[in-house]
Amino acid sequence: MSIFLGTVCVFIFNKFEDYQPHLSNMLIEKVTSVISLCLFFEKTKIDSFERMKGFFFDEILGGHFTSNEEIIAKASLIQLDLSMPYWVGVIDYSIPHTDFMNQLEIHKELMDCISDYCTNQRRDFLISQSAKQFILLVTDKQKKKKEKNFIFGDLYQFLRTKYPNGDFYMGLSKRSESIKEASIAYQEAITASKMVSKSNPIIGFESLGLIGILVNENNIEEVRKWAVNVLGNLKGTNPRSIELIKTLYAFLLTGGSLERTANDLSLSVGGLRYRISKIEELLQKDIRDPITGYQLLLTIQALNLIGDLDLKSQAL
Repeated sequence: MSIFLGTVCVFIFNKFEDYQPHLSNMLIEKVTSVISLCLFFEKTKIDSFERMKGFFFDEILGGHFTSNEEIIAKASLIQLDLSMPYWVGVIDYSIPHTDFMNQLEIHKELMDCISDYCTNQRRDFLISQSAKQFILLVTDKQKKKKEKNFIFGDLYQFLRTKYPNGDFYMGLSKRSESIKEASIAYQEAITASKMVSKSNPIIGFESLGLIGILVNENNIEEVRKWAVNVLGNLKGTNPRSIELIKTLYAFLLTGGSLERTANDLSLSVGGLRYRISKIEELLQKDIRDPITGYQLLLTIQALNLIGDLDLKSQAL
């Protein structure tokens, strides 16, 4: 007689004489093969189901459906309720790896990790992926507008705990009511993701204010011309200019606090004072003036949104 205890198989013989090592080893090998096949089959089913959900999500984002009802009906077939309000988040990450294959393994592991987290939190969700990026749609069952901070904030802390050597960044859309508008929410999340930094790794689209609405792919050249006009001699592509622009951005974000800025940039206050004086010398402006500071801040944010700056690498 055999009894399964979890992943352990126990053989019980009525008499010691019935025990035959060769036969027992053969039975163990057969049982092990059957268990392995069953586990492989279950894993294949789960992986196929997740790929199907990801393809479904890509279709939603691509605007392949004509109505909310069509999307909601198809979602119900995979036990998802997409009639609820939702958010879309774009999750970027950077984790040290040794080679390309290791990077692929980490990417898959991260996607499984995010999926398992949302499942354990009893969330209806869809997830898709691209290179070093995940797109996550999470429904708001409680219909609380502030719940987004808990969902994505807790997910961020979970990922940082699991991967302490990694950096994670999240751009979040506004709360949306119509699932057919998921592509718009996705664009909002993409826009917000361009504004994240090491000191501010989670950004919501609504926090961008006018800059998120005004800057788009149709006015990139106008933004660049405006930046040249506002930043003057500070505008450049050499490492020193970029370093000073990022220093200015950090300074403006803290409201002109030397101590907080120095701490954010891991600089001495004396070193920061030197940089600030150099910036004001190049700009020929008082950056502590509220109107001037506001224009400079919007200009730097606009350059970041069109991809001319990368504020994530803010450690100088």
